[in-house]
Amino acid sequence: MTEGLRTPLTTWAEHLAWCKMRAKAELLAGGPDAARNAISSMGSDIDKFDGEGGPKRHIVAFLVMDALLGPSDTGTIVRWIDGWN
Repeated sequence: MTEGLRTPLTTWAEHLAWCKMRAKAELLAGGPDAARNAISSMGSDIDKFDGEGGPKRHIVAFLVMDALLGPSDTGTIVRWIDGWN
């Protein structure tokens, strides 16, 4: 898969795995905005899911805002990313 492009995915589990991979790549890229970029990537990518089984947009927005306002250490962000199911 090309880094910035998404291939058609059919299930929530496949889409979520793609979201987690991209968010962790943002975190691993480092830099002063790595945590914010990872959280934003996760929220944005989750919102791109059109199928059955994904969360409601207002729930995603709330959880993203909560994460952006919380601790930004790498361990906390990885647990936040991995906590999506």
